Amino acid sequence: MQLIAYKNGFTLSTSKTAAVHFCRNRNLHLDPEIKLHGHSIPLLNEIRFLGVIFDKKLNFLRHVIALREKCERSLNILRVSSTTAWGADRASMMRIYRAIILSKIDYGSVIYGSSRKTVLQRLDPVHHTALRICSGAFRTSPVKSLIPSHVGIRGNEDADKAAKSASAFYNMSVPVCDLKKHIKNHLCFSWQTQWNLETQNKLHHPVKPVIENWPSMRNRKSDTVLTRLRIGHTRLTYRYLLMGEKAPTCTHCGCSLSFIHFLVECPFFNSQRLRYFQTTSVTLLTLIGTYPHEKLFPFL
Repeated sequence: MQLIAYKNGFTLSTSKTAAVHFCRNRNLHLDPEIKLHGHSIPLLNEIRFLGVIFDKKLNFLRHVIALREKCERSLNILRVSSTTAWGADRASMMRIYRAIILSKIDYGSVIYGSSRKTVLQRLDPVHHTALRICSGAFRTSPVKSLIPSHVGIRGNEDADKAAKSASAFYNMSVPVCDLKKHIKNHLCFSWQTQWNLETQNKLHHPVKPVIENWPSMRNRKSDTVLTRLRIGHTRLTYRYLLMGEKAPTCTHCGCSLSFIHFLVECPFFNSQRLRYFQTTSVTLLTLIGTYPHEKLFPFL
């Protein structure tokens, strides 16, 4: 190794050099002995190279754990940037999320992305927590009612890889951006197909049958209230989960209290519905759809 380095103009420092024996053989085997300038090179179980931790089994578990800890510290920036009542809007929060958290996860993903699915799933709580903070949703809100992080992130990576590999395979002068657009449309179709199967989700058919981006409101408090209504997890109906109490019931009807019952079904509020919506028969899509009813917040 010393001779090869000398011929190629490299100078190796023994004090800064370490080695890792990459091997997945479960049988007993000896580590190689490597010497440089007469000094033995220490063998380590893992080593950091260009920000990526390589372990001797190449399962990248240690790297994913360290990456999650780093991203969880970055989540504090999102927490101080906005609360449920003031601060940056949802679009700005998502930009911060992509800049300080998603960029860390994307770095080196081509290398550690080959690890097992169970290892990569350790990063999912980071996405889920960030989405809940950006949208102002409760920590008990179902993930599938938010933007599925694994679809957006992994889909972009798959689109990039497939577009590059396709253009190289066919050796055509097709712009990569055109291929990416086609692949992303296919991923959106797959996402929509998966969403169509979520028939038990409160957000599915009544409010959002088609996957699309909803515009965020300028007022952070109003946007938070609207998000919680759309997801179906509000303080009124799901506070008992946070406080460990019994499920609430409607004091007027005696049935289980839900946001659908409060907004649409309960006859006790028919006079208020008639006052603000000019009708007692309203739908969730009209009230909290893509463009919420202008009298929704006065009604609340």
